[in-house]
Amino acid sequence: MHILLLNSDKQEPINIIKNKIDNLNVSIITKAQYQHLYKELTENVYLVNSLEDFLEIRTLVNSIQKKELIDYVITPTEKGVLTGGFIRSFFGIDGPKFEEALATTNKLYMKSKVNEYNIKTAPFENLSDLNQLEYTAEKLGYPIIIKPAVGSGTKNTFKVESRKDLLNKQNSNLFDELYNIKVPLIVEKFIEMEEYHCDAIINNNQIQFLSISKYLTPPLKSINGYTGSYIIPIDSPIYNRLKHEVYKIVDNLAISKGPIHVELYHTTYDEILFGEIALRPGGGGVSKTINMKYDISIWEKSFEAEINQTMPNSPQVNNHICGWVGLPCKNGQLLDFISKEDIYKIDNRIKHIEQHYKVNDTINENTSSTFYLYTLYYEVLREADIDNIMKKLDKHYYIVTK
Repeated sequence: MHILLLNSDKQEPINIIKNKIDNLNVSIITKAQYQHLYKELTENVYLVNSLEDFLEIRTLVNSIQKKELIDYVITPTEKGVLTGGFIRSFFGIDGPKFEEALATTNKLYMKSKVNEYNIKTAPFENLSDLNQLEYTAEKLGYPIIIKPAVGSGTKNTFKVESRKDLLNKQNSNLFDELYNIKVPLIVEKFIEMEEYHCDAIINNNQIQFLSISKYLTPPLKSINGYTGSYIIPIDSPIYNRLKHEVYKIVDNLAISKGPIHVELYHTTYDEILFGEIALRPGGGGVSKTINMKYDISIWEKSFEAEINQTMPNSPQVNNHICGWVGLPCKNGQLLDFISKEDIYKIDNRIKHIEQHYKVNDTINENTSSTFYLYTLYYEVLREADIDNIMKKLDKHYYIVTK
């Protein structure tokens, strides 16, 4: 079996392929900065300047195919999904084709598409010219959200409260990167809501696994604070409404196989709105939390679905509520911060901690909802217990930079 992996900078899918390498021939297309990740995996590493250059990728894949036909194209991260769909369509390779990839990467296309099937979204507009933002904002009504139509996380995503706030943000050069982004922009009406993410594995157009989680705070509101989520119990009053919406989305967008990460909003008016969908596992601490709850690797099950292997009938379920939280980091030189050992002492329901930086590291990262010093994982008996853990963290957590 010949697998083509597009630009994964995640360790999880690399480890999965390493464990199956005896049965696989693997080719990698990536950028030079990620080449070192594959030195123990394969010698068939091909470098490109950009995964967005379809012509360059098409020419390269054509030369790879002359040596051995590609059976499956794997795209573990957002960067490779659209290109992967194009390659599958162009060369007739099994898996999600270009239209599926477009519907799970381009927010303008996906929202227009789900609206066709009476799946509700927040009101939105295409913005081709940033100079038209004030007009578009007035049309939708403040507050609004502006962001790239293609991209993940909260990078280059801004909430604008009013015309005055818009002018202040424009004058502060906050939108400078948006002027240079080579994708369309989308402007949405900001909606007060609780936000959920639904993570599923699809095979043969059917959902074979589903986990539904609630964000502690919607990611856009928690950029400079605590980000996290927990898997809600199936007897939660909203569970079946969210599940029904996910099935409806998968059916109408005709998602054929692979992992999906769906954002849904529960508004103050008791409506369920579609936020967006991605053809990849959830980021942050989502995959490890799913492993704690269901004793499965969503990365491994995604890989199995993408290469048409059989999925398990029913995962084992942990009766506790499992969740995660990212503890915020800061740019600059890290002089001091709470130790991992001291975090464990805060509450015995904290089960595992991942540390992403160390003392004296100099950090220069874009502020986003995935910029953490630590990611910690917990198990509790009741949803109310989560608030207790968060209050303890808020009291004891500190970080010092210069």
